[in-house]
Amino acid sequence: MSDASPLHCTSASSGAADVDLRALLLMMWRRRYLFIAFILAGIALGFVAMRMITPEYTARTIILLDGQAPQNPMDKLDRVLGSGAYDGALVMNELEILRSGSMVRSVIKRLDLMADPEFNPRFKNASGAGDAFRKFSVYGEELENVPHSGVEQDIDDASARFMDRLRVRSISGSYAIQVEFVSDDPRKAALIANKISDMYIEQRFADEYQETEKITDTLDGRLDGLRSDLRAAEEKVERYRAAHNLLEGQKSTFSAEQLSQLNTQLIQAKTEQARAQSRLQQIQDLSGDHKALEAIADDGPNSLVRELKGQKAALEAEISQLSSRYGEKHPEMINRRRKIAEIRQSLRDEVANLDRAAEGDMDFAAARIAVLKQEIIAITDQIHENNGAMIGLRELEREADVARHVFDVFLASYKRSDEQKNMQEAQARVISYARVPRNPSFPSKPLIFALAGLLSIFLALIAAIMVEKLDNSYRSGADLERDLKFPCYGLIPVARGLRRPKLGMHVLDKPTSNIADAVRTLRMILNLRAPDGVKPKVITLTSSFSGEGKTTLSLWLARLAAKSGDRVIVIDSDLRAPNLHVAAGVSNDRSLVDYLSGEKDIKEIIHKDELSGAHMIFGRSVPHTALDMIGSDKLSTLTQSLREVYDLVIIDTPACLEVSDARLMATLSDHMLYVVAWNKTRRESVASGVKKFTDINHSALSFVLTHVNLRKHARYGYGDI
Repeated sequence: MSDASPLHCTSASSGAADVDLRALLLMMWRRRYLFIAFILAGIALGFVAMRMITPEYTARTIILLDGQAPQNPMDKLDRVLGSGAYDGALVMNELEILRSGSMVRSVIKRLDLMADPEFNPRFKNASGAGDAFRKFSVYGEELENVPHSGVEQDIDDASARFMDRLRVRSISGSYAIQVEFVSDDPRKAALIANKISDMYIEQRFADEYQETEKITDTLDGRLDGLRSDLRAAEEKVERYRAAHNLLEGQKSTFSAEQLSQLNTQLIQAKTEQARAQSRLQQIQDLSGDHKALEAIADDGPNSLVRELKGQKAALEAEISQLSSRYGEKHPEMINRRRKIAEIRQSLRDEVANLDRAAEGDMDFAAARIAVLKQEIIAITDQIHENNGAMIGLRELEREADVARHVFDVFLASYKRSDEQKNMQEAQARVISYARVPRNPSFPSKPLIFALAGLLSIFLALIAAIMVEKLDNSYRSGADLERDLKFPCYGLIPVARGLRRPKLGMHVLDKPTSNIADAVRTLRMILNLRAPDGVKPKVITLTSSFSGEGKTTLSLWLARLAAKSGDRVIVIDSDLRAPNLHVAAGVSNDRSLVDYLSGEKDIKEIIHKDELSGAHMIFGRSVPHTALDMIGSDKLSTLTQSLREVYDLVIIDTPACLEVSDARLMATLSDHMLYVVAWNKTRRESVASGVKKFTDINHSALSFVLTHVNLRKHARYGYGDI
């Protein structure tokens, strides 16, 4: 047998609670109807709470801000001028605008919310909020039968209630703002949430338009001053040019180019002079060498020398050809030699002119160099004069350029600002309008029922544990063994719908029933667990109180043992309220009292059960002398005699807590079966009854649980045999 108690103490001394999870689950299964009742009650309470709590609906809109939108005229002006920077407090500023009192009052006025009982308790009994509001203005007109001094207080109260239901928060990591409004009317919640967003966009549009107008006016006034400054700066430049004879962008450039050209020409003239001087020196050095001079003349710029030398070479070639046909005296030969002599003379004349030509070239180059130097000096002086005047001119031109740039920038800004005024944007937009919510945001039905269910289960668990703790009966043999330290030999099922004597014959009428099997098992365990293998012959049955089934069990044990072939006798030793004869369905006209009083012999008081063959000795009620008879030596002698004759002697005794007869009979028996009614007998009663036997050092005791409801027992999860 296993311990299936849901909650038990680990030790009697410590009393510490040791909760077995499996046993706890089994306990919950045993008390499932209690759990079901609590859960149903929790669900019912949840329904009641849902009906009692006014539902609230939440509508949401989402506004997306322009992350680069300037928030004041100066920032906007900086943006227009191209130097604006992102304001990190943009979203926080807009949150405060949406939560501001002016915004709240504007929405209340626009939607006539002062006539709504949700915001103004004065109208709770009004038949029509719209009709009532016609007599009221948010900004101070008197309400009928309402003092003017109370109007502003009503507005403040309505604004406070409005702000309590308004939730504005930023969506992390973005420029989006979520606007939520809570109301007991889903359509009203959506209407107000959308109206807040629309009025915020309108206000931003109006603010942007006003800021743009301010900037336009500022730029317009500034442009007039810049235009006058630019005109004055340009006039100064022109007057300075006229005073110093400076043409805009031409004279200074012409002088520089002219100076560059003269410098180039001077370099070329000096190069030609050096070349002419070198040629003259070479000619003078070769004055006696005609061939070398001819070569110099040939390399020079004089083309006549090259032409004469060419003619000479041609004539010499013709003479060479004619010499093979004619003699030296031939006229053709003479004519050609004459021409060659003329050409040679011409060459000598040209070579003679080389010296004079070189001297002329040299003189020409020197004269040209002198002229170029004079021109360069004149132009340089002019440039220096112009540069001095240009310093002042450039300063005036820079001032004019700055004035022109500032004017151009402001003019462009003015045009853009004027265009923005005509094409104004609110720098924000509603990207998600609120829809009419279908389900309330509070109370949350799943949450309410989940909490109700969890609370119900928790309370049911506490109640079940309390019931288990307050349940002072035994439902398990393991509980008996753990608490009282004596074994439990069996569990006898309850026989429903049977009355005596039919109940006593149940094991004979239905030998294969659960009850019959349980009684056989009990008899087998009695024999198997006998100390030293000696089967007990005399067995006493007792219980804490009457009605726990010990008499019926005694009869069942006797009849089944007899049917199995044993010689069995069962004795009813209860001489105050005997029941064995009633269970067997026979008369007790011959009883144990007759034998103990000496009126009859032992054989005369023994009844034979015709159905099973078991012998029986019935009792008779003699309450005044019962204890004396039970304690007599004659009963002890009778028990010893029956032990020798029968295989099994079963003694049915009175309840041990009612009389002390059972303790006397226990001294005559080999083993005592203590009968405990399943889920009925109190634990303290069983413990008190067992103590009566342990006080007399009677330890041959075991328990039997009777009236066991097998279906409940199995469903509860007890692991008994």
